Amino acid sequence: MFIADEAHRNIVFVGREKELGILEEGYGRPSAFLIYGRRRIGKSSLIRQFAKDKRVLYLSCIEGSESENLQYFSEELSILKGKEASCQSLRAFLLQVAETAGDIPLVFAIDEYQYLLRAIPSASSYLQHFIDTTLPGTKCTLILCGSAVGVLMREGTDGARPLYGRFDRIIHLSQLSFDECRSFHPNMNDIDELRMYLTFGGVPRYHQWMRGDTYRQCIIDECIASDRVSDEARLVIGYEFRHADKVLAVMSAIAGGSVHLNLISDKTGIDNATCTQVLRELEAAGMVGTVNPMYGSPKRKSYMITDDLFAFYFGVVQRRKSLLLGNDPDSAYDALEETLNTFLGKRFELFCMDYITRNYSVLEIGKWWRSFKSGTTEEIDIAARTVFEGVKYDLFAECKFRGGKAGFSEYEDLERRVFLTDASNERLMIISASGFDEEFLRAAEGLSVITVGPDELFAGKHPHALRFDISKP
Repeated sequence: MFIADEAHRNIVFVGREKELGILEEGYGRPSAFLIYGRRRIGKSSLIRQFAKDKRVLYLSCIEGSESENLQYFSEELSILKGKEASCQSLRAFLLQVAETAGDIPLVFAIDEYQYLLRAIPSASSYLQHFIDTTLPGTKCTLILCGSAVGVLMREGTDGARPLYGRFDRIIHLSQLSFDECRSFHPNMNDIDELRMYLTFGGVPRYHQWMRGDTYRQCIIDECIASDRVSDEARLVIGYEFRHADKVLAVMSAIAGGSVHLNLISDKTGIDNATCTQVLRELEAAGMVGTVNPMYGSPKRKSYMITDDLFAFYFGVVQRRKSLLLGNDPDSAYDALEETLNTFLGKRFELFCMDYITRNYSVLEIGKWWRSFKSGTTEEIDIAARTVFEGVKYDLFAECKFRGGKAGFSEYEDLERRVFLTDASNERLMIISASGFDEEFLRAAEGLSVITVGPDELFAGKHPHALRFDISKP
């Protein structure tokens, strides 16, 4: 993704080395790629970076008629050819592209492909014919790209669609990592950079919008004094889903604590069958997920909002809208702070789950909880089945985002809860963004507890192996 440097003069590109490598492998020979991903994820930036210093025909389809798109295509092709091109049909246009490409490498990119499909429903059939019969005679790298995740996924993975099996590679462009996103905020401290990531995830454009040097200032400027984030959330839902009103209602219910199907249905007034369909669509789009119960936890399906921006919008902005309307921006932030801290703490658990998955060999990961007749509930933030050097370990982790350094209190609570599970060969882990009490750190290895603190989260230090105490199995 492109960002401006601190002087706001030079533009640099962040991340996407793997995806650029995949595209480079196809350059200079007949090849076809499909790139899809949610809005603002950096698809167009990836194509522009790949096509830099290359011969390119880049088309961004428009929400218009067939004739309007073909007129635009003809104008762009005329620029590449250096003379007027007029195409009355998509087939004629594709033939002219192949003729223009000749035996010289060409990047031929069609962005926002879903608009072309809407204008020309048979577009995929024409492109199938182009890939099968015309592309092999060129050195053309064809790239289809779009933001309508469901539509583009079907084009590439549905065996009934014309383009199924026609792509060298299908690239689902995912979010940038935390380390990559830190580049967007060079003047922030570590904790504020993490807050930004927990709030906006790894979507590059959202970080570009945030120009303050503190998390507080960014939230005030773009989420309280401005409706930009709220508008974006509603825009994406309206763009991706046909029944936006039902999607909004379902996500609002989940954010409000109605996390089971029957509760969601009761809260929204939408029947179970329709709720189930909406939830399936949200899961397919990566906006909603389910909690995986581990080690004897109740198996009742529980939903959660997985997309960071939507979790923030529905869990903070929408739920506390009266605070935003009734106060000046600084006072509104102060009034929101407790809600924000709760939100960030919950998102940190997901961040830690991803951290464990990236650093250990994880067979299964989720949460553990148990309710008792007394009305109390015990929970463990993260529970995972892992393997290290051929030995299986049950790993349990407590996640502490803020509120001082972690120490013996967190360890004792975690140890007590682990005793209630049906785990064996267990390992304990405490992840603390604020660090640890020094006395506890000195005792940690003897207690067989893995500590993950600022050095591991922010400075790149690798976490301890699961079997760090050779005196234990």
